[in-house]
Amino acid sequence: MNCLIWNIRGLRSSESQERLHALVKEKRIKILAILEPMIALDQRYMMRRLGFQRVLSNLSGHIWVFMSEDVKAECVFYHTQFIHLRVSAPFCRLMSFVLLSMPSVTTLDGATCGLLCCSFVLESALVDAGFEGSSFTWTNKTIWKRLDRVFVSVDWGDHFNSIRVEHLGRTVSDHCPLLGMPKLFVKLKHLKGHLKWWNQDVFGNICDKIAEAEKFVRLGETAYEADPSEHCWTLLSKCNEDLSRVTAMEADFWKQKAACNWLEDGERNTKLFHNMVKKKWVTNKIFRIWEDGTFLTSTALIQQSKAAYFQRLLTGDPSVLDIPDFSGFSPVISEAENFCISTTPSLEEDVMDAVLEFFQGSPLPQGFTATTITLVPKVEGAHAWMDFRPISLCNVTNKIISKLLYSRLKSVVGGLISHIQSGFVPGRMISDNILLAQELTHILNLPARGGNVILKLDMARAYDRVQWSFLLDVLRQFGFSEQVVRMVRACISFCKFSVNVNGTPAGFFGSTRGLR
Repeated sequence: MNCLIWNIRGLRSSESQERLHALVKEKRIKILAILEPMIALDQRYMMRRLGFQRVLSNLSGHIWVFMSEDVKAECVFYHTQFIHLRVSAPFCRLMSFVLLSMPSVTTLDGATCGLLCCSFVLESALVDAGFEGSSFTWTNKTIWKRLDRVFVSVDWGDHFNSIRVEHLGRTVSDHCPLLGMPKLFVKLKHLKGHLKWWNQDVFGNICDKIAEAEKFVRLGETAYEADPSEHCWTLLSKCNEDLSRVTAMEADFWKQKAACNWLEDGERNTKLFHNMVKKKWVTNKIFRIWEDGTFLTSTALIQQSKAAYFQRLLTGDPSVLDIPDFSGFSPVISEAENFCISTTPSLEEDVMDAVLEFFQGSPLPQGFTATTITLVPKVEGAHAWMDFRPISLCNVTNKIISKLLYSRLKSVVGGLISHIQSGFVPGRMISDNILLAQELTHILNLPARGGNVILKLDMARAYDRVQWSFLLDVLRQFGFSEQVVRMVRACISFCKFSVNVNGTPAGFFGSTRGLR
């Protein structure tokens, strides 16, 4: 759950509101705290402008707290200088926030303000949460200070030790925004920027690097012909080594693009590589799609159609379904098995901290649950969305958590699934049912009272249409604890999907059913 705190005066200007709205949308803020806005509070306008559903303020109106729809907050105490809130969110521990605005230096001198702040921190047993980014949060272009800070209690640090505060760039205010988010998420965000820089400035365009290396080789040969000294020979040898290195990089580049593993080393970087890459690109590219009796050929229309199709597929109204009858179910999972499934693993480091927090009750950040759907044609000449197989590209942290749950659930799943079900269960073979179906088909024509009939049912997109409420109810009926049900629900729900169309993401929508 990302939180943003910003001391921003002059919020009435459109530039400040646009910057704030952009941050809320880009960082996917669930809780937004504004300090000293210095304008009258217009709740309906600001909520509509910023995209929130609820807002609270202190007695003086100098502290505003905006919350999204899935965040619940209860005000514990109002004051002219602070507001105390008790906040809860889906799959998140109950948290207590105190937003404090110190008196202005025009009414109290700086030393007195500092003593008041230190006294508050010591009496409340708080510690600085630390920060990422710039060392200073306020400046008047002459003086630079870190005035804005986030303090946490010892209990908070024990339960949310992977939360970090990032100092964002100051633009429309002399104070910089403070963004609270998971530490791993901050590191991945910084890593993304470094990888972009490395790809552009270090690795670069491989074809341009080859042309540059060949140019230096020619210059080296010219220099050696004019002066056949040992120094010029060394330079020429180095230029040749650089050319060999970038040429090998180009061969590996095209080999990865072609996804061809059966060629020998002597056949590297041949015309076959380039032809296979072109063929692969043409095969995977969607040039047209059939919809409502006509072919869509425009790239924009194909992207809209694809996003709309999967949004309809992965969303639905559970209320239209009949209430299932669970009278035939009986609990088969013991308390010891529930404990083994939900117990916290012993792991270390940043990635593992995120996994540990999940098993301790914290929700998965939206960046971890965001998923990209890419399509693989199931038939040649695929022209309808049903002819493609969707593949979900999930975050690695999400995969680690899912793998841990899977490895623990598979020890008890054998007792839950009927012996008739032979597919997708370790130790069982789907070929048994295939052989059984063949035998039944052979005796179909044998005389019998009333005749014989075989009914074949095919559930299209079965995994994509699984209703979450039904799945979770079935887990409860089998005897799984609420903690296990919560973890399963956190893994399958609250996902945001975008669809990859010819290398370009389209749409960003939530789902209400289906399994990834």
